[in-house]
Amino acid sequence: MNNGLHLSFQVKFSKKNKSGKVPIYVRLTVNDVRTEFSIKRYIEPEKWIIKAEIGKSTQIDPRSPLKSAPLSPEQTDPLWPA
Repeated sequence: MNNGLHLSFQVKFSKKNKSGKVPIYVRLTVNDVRTEFSIKRYIEPEKWIIKAEIGKSTQIDPRSPLKSAPLSPEQTDPLWPA
């Protein structure tokens, strides 16, 4: 039994929508039990980097939950007092 966690992002090329975009799925494996679910986001197939399991973009999508937020000093400075 593997006591680990593995997370990967994949697209389903077979499930294109009307605009030609494909859905992004998460494959989560915990202790050898795998589950897969959609994150309800779509990407153009040519913008998906298969080996890296990421999408490439030239602009930031303002609706994206993955856009970076400003970091506080606690997150950037290891010597910041706790």
